[in-house]
Formats: sequence, structure tokens, C-alpha cells
Amino acid sequence: MGHPTFTNTEGKVHAPYCHSRQGSHPLSGEGNSNQPRKDLAKSPIVPCGDNGDVVMSIAGITPFQQTVCHENRNLEALAKQIYDYWFVQFDFPDENGKPYKSSGGKMVWNETLKREIPIAWKSGAFSDIANITMGQSPDGSSYNEKGEGIVFYQGSTDFGIRFPSVRMYTTSPSRYAKQGDILMSVRAPIGAVNIANSDCCIGRGLSAINSKKGSITYIYYVIHYLKVRFDSLNTAGTTFGSITKDELFSLPVIIPSEKILERFEAICKPIFNKQMEIGFEIESLTRQRDELLPLLMNGQLTVNSDLSNIVFYILYKVTI
Repeated sequence: MGHPTFTNTEGKVHAPYCHSRQGSHPLSGEGNSNQPRKDLAKSPIVPCGDNGDVVMSIAGITPFQQTVCHENRNLEALAKQIYDYWFVQFDFPDENGKPYKSSGGKMVWNETLKREIPIAWKSGAFSDIANITMGQSPDGSSYNEKGEGIVFYQGSTDFGIRFPSVRMYTTSPSRYAKQGDILMSVRAPIGAVNIANSDCCIGRGLSAINSKKGSITYIYYVIHYLKVRFDSLNTAGTTFGSITKDELFSLPVIIPSEKILERFEAICKPIFNKQMEIGFEIESLTRQRDELLPLLMNGQLTVNSDLSNIVFYILYKVTI
């Protein structure tokens, strides 16, 4: 199959160029005097060749998205499994490298948690291990979609695979999350999480969380474990529509020894960082796909019949 022919709405042949990881070739057309679109120039794109094979480029994006999403799920499962072994089953490596509880490590009953825990560990409140900021919605008149002010997330409806999608801004922010903070939903579904990929304002449907203990990965998976508890209660018929500040701050949690936390961070932080890298990759690929597809849908670009099946697949069959 040869290279596709692209034409603009006036029937003139148009060969757009794609922005590669190494360069910044603009995707431009005669309708805008060949000026590069600023939003497209910001994000890397799968190289698509000198002939401007936009459809082939989009077709290449989708399988790659699926691959990195699969990798992200595998990393998530691995880190959760380590967390479960260490902090739920208490089979973290002891001084001899053997699983603590299974090898006869000393356990003591903890009345707060209603279970036995390692002797050197203790219980506490969630606020003992985490800095928590509860969201507060700004004045509605400050909301805009023009990019004025700071990015604003109202709740988990904006959540993506790793990072929330930007669709709203506010010129009157009241509560903030810093880049890298964990964003946790405090309204149904309680416990859903994303990571703030930039400084932002958070509304009353969210809380921003970071670690007091120097282990963001531990806090991240503590929240995941808390969500499992919320979900199990929902399944049992106790529906949580929201969680208050006092309830969130006072949630009982286990507090491991500093040594174990440091070892967990050393193992799982690289996994967490890789997931962040994948998250940025997925975000970039999704954005460029969503920017290119409208060019086909609204007639700015047309393709020859050889590629019609590919276009149909991209438009109607692709899900991430």
C-alpha cells in the first residue's frame, strides 16, 4: 500500500508534517498560512514520515497506548502485591531476609486495629502519616475553559489512568494541591486516586495528600487499601456518599518502623516513578490522537480509500 493522499476542504493536496521526539515539525495547513499549531508543538508524537501520513501515525499511537497501559497495570499489580505481603500479611524481610510473620516474628495484639501487628509497629490516625488538604470550591463565576488562572479539579470525574484531564480553570483558587500530590476523591466513589501532574486548585470533591514519613509510595498504597475497605462496605450495603475531614483524618492505620518504610520506598519508588513516566506518555499520546482525529472528522483532511478501514478502526473501535 502506498502513501495516502491528504487534501484540504478546497481539494488542494496537503502534506502535513508531524512533530517527532527529536524535532518540532509543525502540523500545519494552507488555511493557517503554515503556522504551527501551538498545542500540537508541545507534545511528542509517533514519527510518521516525511510524507505526512497522519492516519498511519494515529494508527500507530493506539497499539502503543495499549502497550504502555498494560505495562502500567503490571507495575501497579506488582507494587500492590509487595504492599500486601509487607503491610497486610506482615511478611516483610526480617533481619535475615526471611518473611517476618511466617518465620515466627513476634506479633502483638493491637486493640485499635483489632488484629495482631509486628511488635515494633504501632497504630495511629491517617493524619499521623499524611499531610491532608481538603478541597474547597472557588466562586463559580471564576470558572473558565480559556486557560485563565490555575487548573481546577472539582472531583474524580476529571480522573484519568494516572493524571486528571484538564478541562477547567479558576481565577479565584482557594485550596491547592502541589505537583506530585495524591488526589483522593472524598465523594463517591470515595478513595479513587490520581496524581497531580501540576500545581492546581482542588474543589470539595477532592483532597490532596502527601507523606509526613518521606514515603509517598507507602501513602499511595495505604489509600488503595482504604479504598478496598470502603468498597467492601459498599458491597455489604453501607453506602458512603462522602467522607468528612474528621473522618478522613482519624482513619485508623498501621504505622510501620522507619527502617521498613525506608526499605519499602527503596523498592517501590522506582516502580512509582516508572508509572509516572508512563502516565505522562499516555497523556501525551491521548492528547495528540484527540488533536489529529478531528482533522479527519471535520473534513480538514481526507484520505484515499486504501486507508478507510484504518480510519474506521481508529474512530469507532479504539478504546484504551
